[in-house]
Amino acid sequence: MDGLMDAIEKLGVPVVVCGASMYFIWKQTQFMQKFFMEDIQESQSRLENIIVTLISKQKELEQKTLVELADMRSSYESLVEIMHSLTSNGFKVSRRKKED
Repeated sequence: MDGLMDAIEKLGVPVVVCGASMYFIWKQTQFMQKFFMEDIQESQSRLENIIVTLISKQKELEQKTLVELADMRSSYESLVEIMHSLTSNGFKVSRRKKED
């Protein structure tokens, strides 16, 4: 307390109040920076996790789509072979006879 009174006597009340205000603003700024940096880091971590999850889900979906596409292609090829074998075995001829 004596140090504060000595500072007021030597420098004056306005200078001491200005110094105290500067110290308060500096401490408040440090607190806010720390608070916001933690919040930003937490948000960034959540966003990174969301992005990683979305990428992995997209890859899974792409793989499933490729498998389904391959299954559809093999089914299509099987149907084409069946139709080809039916048309080459006289299916058209027997159908034409029924229509006449």
